[in-house]
Amino acid sequence: MKKFIIISILSFVLFVFISIVSEAATETVLFNTSFGFGSKNSTEVMKLQNFLSSQGFLKVAPTGNYFNLTKKAVRAFQVSQGIQSTGYLGPVTRASINKIIAMQTTSTKVIPATISIKSVSSSDNGLAASVVLSNSKIIRWQTSNYPEGVGVNINLLRKVSDTPDTYKLIRTIAKDTPNDGQEKWIPRSGEDGDDIYIEATCSSTYQFNQGCTFFGTPIKVN
Repeated sequence: MKKFIIISILSFVLFVFISIVSEAATETVLFNTSFGFGSKNSTEVMKLQNFLSSQGFLKVAPTGNYFNLTKKAVRAFQVSQGIQSTGYLGPVTRASINKIIAMQTTSTKVIPATISIKSVSSSDNGLAASVVLSNSKIIRWQTSNYPEGVGVNINLLRKVSDTPDTYKLIRTIAKDTPNDGQEKWIPRSGEDGDDIYIEATCSSTYQFNQGCTFFGTPIKVN
């Protein structure tokens, strides 16, 4: 009896696991049903036509109706993939389309660029900078997925609130400076106090197709 109960429990767990895996897998599959000529007002046909149009096989606007032009486009796609040219969206054709879509999704994954400030230190001994002193300082930052040849901006800020953290721009120390990870800064008169911060930001003159964000928070100059 106990053996039967254990087997039943294990079978149930296995069934749930397979169901979850199957559901997760189908979420990444665009086409999981077969259909062909004569289908009307179908969202599945519309998705198929959009795919065929994106691949250059269908030259007319998607309608959701599977008629001669869609059948001809499917046959052309099948020929391009070495599949029997039937004009019907069967398992082999669906698998080929899903594979192409999966590859396109992976290759077009958007990874935004990021930039963050690392440190502000004396240029001679690496100790923490003091804005009271007039000697030069070295500002360091780091970037990720940043386009080659694109500069960065270095800003001097004054903190005006702690709840929430709010900063006011004093001046831009460097605009579109080369992204080499460091910039020399010579504090001017009045650029002192416990509320002075440095930030590095993305270039304001370059169009980031993948986006660009400031990572972290401005760093306090002690």
